[in-house]
Amino acid sequence: MNVFEPYSEYKDSGVEWVGKVPSGWGVKKLSWLFRTISSGTTPPDGGTQYYDGDINWVTTGELRESVITETSKKVTQMAVSDLSALRVYEPGTLLIAMYGATIGRLGILGNPATTNQACCAMSDPHGVLTKFVYYALLASREHLLVIASGGGQPNINQDKLRSLRIATPSVEEQQSIVDFLDRENDEIDGFIADQEELIGLLIERRAATVTQAVTKGLEPDVATKASTLGWQSSVNATWTVVQLKVAGKVTLGKMLQSEQKTDTDELRTYMRAANVQPNHLELSDQQKMWFSKREASSLDLRAGDVVVVEGGAGFGRSAYLTEDLAGWAFQNSINRIRPEASSDGRYLNYVLKAIYASGYLDIVCNKATIPHLTAEKLEALRVPLPTKNEQTGIADYLDFETTEIDAAIADAKEAIELSKERRSALISAVVTGKIDVRNQITAELGAA
Repeated sequence: MNVFEPYSEYKDSGVEWVGKVPSGWGVKKLSWLFRTISSGTTPPDGGTQYYDGDINWVTTGELRESVITETSKKVTQMAVSDLSALRVYEPGTLLIAMYGATIGRLGILGNPATTNQACCAMSDPHGVLTKFVYYALLASREHLLVIASGGGQPNINQDKLRSLRIATPSVEEQQSIVDFLDRENDEIDGFIADQEELIGLLIERRAATVTQAVTKGLEPDVATKASTLGWQSSVNATWTVVQLKVAGKVTLGKMLQSEQKTDTDELRTYMRAANVQPNHLELSDQQKMWFSKREASSLDLRAGDVVVVEGGAGFGRSAYLTEDLAGWAFQNSINRIRPEASSDGRYLNYVLKAIYASGYLDIVCNKATIPHLTAEKLEALRVPLPTKNEQTGIADYLDFETTEIDAAIADAKEAIELSKERRSALISAVVTGKIDVRNQITAELGAA
């Protein structure tokens, strides 16, 4: 059990994001703690003389709070010789991203490396442990985002980093803090890895449950026959296999129209690919465009419809509409399936999820290019079609089963987020001296 207590005396640090610090601690700028604070550059892409060498070259995309031993791109010795801004940093150098969405992301070199101009490198520490500064910068990321400046792309330059002040206990206490946080991090990372593995298993179980139900039914020992589905080798022997167009009418949405063309055009909320998430509809993100009256009428969205993403990264994702979406229509990134009287839309949606999970759509839509699940390709998909009553029974069963699995997945994701929040709060509290981890270390040594 953790025994966290504050220090006995505190003083004002003079740094807003740090707050009060223990009376025995100092507060120092990074420029006082590292003899070298600099960055790198991007060699000109004029031939191969500067690239495809054997010297690591770090970009901000590789700063992921980890030790960097290999990089996706490497530069040559000629690049280092020709470009004065391109220097090789030694293992142990601390890197921080200065630009854009990656501001504040960190890495520590495990092997010698150069960097591009968006990475700030801090090396040759004195009076400080690099790993302690690493944790202090983790705690400062929110502050760094506040002080970032720039028009379209916020940034923190080297001057701002040199001026950044952090709390600094003695080197001996820094080591205690680093040892403690390393151990806590390992435990949290292990827990997160376990939860991520659980999520993966639950996703596999969900897909297997859906596929079993929509191809074999709900009876445990049902007779099967070889199928012509393409995405599953066998199917319930009593079922028919049809093209999807037999089970429902497929309609592609309208191309984007951002301006009114006639006086009778209507401005309507439209469904697009971003609204169709893997297992739910996300309708809070709404955009509008113009439709003619005829288009608004023919491209309506009703309870019982199934919507399917036509193209892009999420092609083939589908969702079932449980209610009418009054005032909505849909764009050409969406295909709508309106089930025939002999079909249950929920069942068709689950069949589409089984097809999606099988990977069959990658072949149908040629994922090597820009994939599109056109209306024609969607209509031609072969699906198992039991009686309407069987479809409804299967859909009822899968509604229950998938809800249970989705709840377990949500719990695991929440546990991961809470662990990450706990880690952030703990790191911030420890490196700014709000709690004294030496009590915890002493208690653990006593217990040992």
